[in-house]
Amino acid sequence: MSFSCGLRLIFTFLTWIAALLAPTLSFALGGNDASTSNQVNQISQACQAKIASGVKTFINTRTAAIAACFDAYITCDEQSTSTAADLCRGNLLIETTGACAKGNLDSGITTFGAGSATAVHTAASSAAIDAALITFINFITNDCFVTSSANFEISGQGLGFVPPASTPTKFTITDAINAFPAGMSCQSNEAIRQAYPLADDIVDGLKAFDGICVSVNDGIALGTSCTTNANCGVTTAGKCGKIAYVLTNGANSGFMSCPAICAPGQKTTVTGACEPCALGKITSSSGQSTCSDCPNGKYAPAPGMSTCLDCSQGTFNSATGASSCTKCVPGKARNSTGASSCADCAAGLYSEDPGSIACKSCPVGKYQPDTGRSTCEECPIGKKAGTTGKTSCDSCGTGTYQPSTGASACLDCPVGTYTSSTASSACQNCEPGTANNLTGQTSCPACGTGTFSDTSQALACRQCAAGTFQSNTGQSSCTDCNPGEFQALPGQTSCSACAAGSYSSSTRATSCISCPSGTAQSSARSSTCEACAAGTYTNTPGKSSCDTCPAGTTSGVGATACYTISITSCTPGSPPADGTGACTACLPGQRSNTGNTACEPCAAGSYSPSQASTQCISCAAGRFAQPPGAAACSLCPAGSFSQADGATSCTACSSKTIAPKSGSTYCVSCPKGKKPNKARTKCV
Repeated sequence: MSFSCGLRLIFTFLTWIAALLAPTLSFALGGNDASTSNQVNQISQACQAKIASGVKTFINTRTAAIAACFDAYITCDEQSTSTAADLCRGNLLIETTGACAKGNLDSGITTFGAGSATAVHTAASSAAIDAALITFINFITNDCFVTSSANFEISGQGLGFVPPASTPTKFTITDAINAFPAGMSCQSNEAIRQAYPLADDIVDGLKAFDGICVSVNDGIALGTSCTTNANCGVTTAGKCGKIAYVLTNGANSGFMSCPAICAPGQKTTVTGACEPCALGKITSSSGQSTCSDCPNGKYAPAPGMSTCLDCSQGTFNSATGASSCTKCVPGKARNSTGASSCADCAAGLYSEDPGSIACKSCPVGKYQPDTGRSTCEECPIGKKAGTTGKTSCDSCGTGTYQPSTGASACLDCPVGTYTSSTASSACQNCEPGTANNLTGQTSCPACGTGTFSDTSQALACRQCAAGTFQSNTGQSSCTDCNPGEFQALPGQTSCSACAAGSYSSSTRATSCISCPSGTAQSSARSSTCEACAAGTYTNTPGKSSCDTCPAGTTSGVGATACYTISITSCTPGSPPADGTGACTACLPGQRSNTGNTACEPCAAGSYSPSQASTQCISCAAGRFAQPPGAAACSLCPAGSFSQADGATSCTACSSKTIAPKSGSTYCVSCPKGKKPNKARTKCV
């Protein structure tokens, strides 16, 4: 290890130590000079100055002596070989000559604690640290020689701590100043630790040579254990290492630490130790030497307390220095501290336990009309007590209810319910056709036009789906748009008619379909389109009328074009083709007209499955064909039906029936307790 410039750091740090210690020790030793009962000495200011000066000198001297030891140890570390370094360290402990040895650094008498000043002074040791303490004792003798019996505890009148004797002397004052928190010896140690961060390592290194032969020339092995110099040889050079006492005291931890400043709840003893205040006593600040009794109305229930506790509400105490308080008996209470009596509970209040802080108000949900009670009564259903100390309960208002006893508040009727009565214990559900999404209501508003609710306790009305409408309020269902009508938007109050040239073949249509080529529709609100008559045609969809074939041409029913008239004789089902006269078989979905002059599409509700048909077949029940010209019939979708043959559209099941499969010829009702889903394909 290396501690270059360590000694210079020591003396620099001492300036800080003196500044720290001087205000700590500047107590008014003389107190009030005009009061002989409190007087220590008429020249107390001079005494204080002496102490401040002597403390600085003692710390400087003591620190310098230890620093010389540590610097010598560091020099040993710098030897060229480990053998030379060990011999050097051992020589530091040779009694009376070694820089770290007993007899040179100190005499082996502690300079800290009760009786140490007297012991060192009596021994008249010339060892460096002992001599520094003796110098301090003698230095303060003239100006701090104490002969009076002043009270040294009282702040501003004495030392500020209890000296270890009823009549202080220069020795007891020295011990007290040295042992006081931030005292002289421990401050010197703190300075050493600041200058030598590895001070404890140095002390541990020195301890390794304590009681070991360190300098011999007559055959004794270096390092042999010894207790006296005689153990290290009987001729001329036997030396036994003796480490100075100051380096090994302090509970075997090297340097002793400064005594802790006793925390609040403790007092400092004459030896500088801390001990907790007894039951019923406290210290409220740190560094106190006595504990004070708790006053009337307060107590300290445990040792080591820093504040007295007020006797809590519901208790009392008339003595000082108490560790507990007395509880009020049941039926009585006290809501202030330090009380000498407890009061009876008044009407609307109760007290059931000993030590009540106050007579309690009947809690919310309860009431008590009588006085002197230990319990309260619960409010009945439909009523509440929302504040404490009630003598009666309040009825729940309209829009609220309470199903339980002992309630502190009425409950708002949940969404989907209401009540128009007071003192209700339950709310009513909103009926179908009404809804309510607010709590605490007295009625449920009717659903507006374009909306419905099909259940009880509905939170909101639903919009009518596209393809349906509702023109009335308060309804539980919507009405389907009829064939020939449509509604593309939800929440509407009516359906719109399909325009000329378009159609809708089923209920609940959300849009209209343009009439295909070969058909037309001149009327609005139509569910089918009409095939163009023979001799007319349309070659674009969405026409409201058919065009007449030009002269010299003709067409069959439902034609999309005209053809030149031909005399070709064709078999039924294969009339002359447009423009050529060649016999051409009618396609599936067509039949030949009367006279076999042209093919025409099968009417809506019928079909032809093969070529060269002369007639069309009506769709069976449960099926439909739309538009004209169908080669096959389609099954009615699930949720709809057709009962008769030749249907051009299917009818949606009513709001109370369903058709679970496609191709249905009728709808069935839902069992009790269930209703159709929106698509009317199943019961839920």
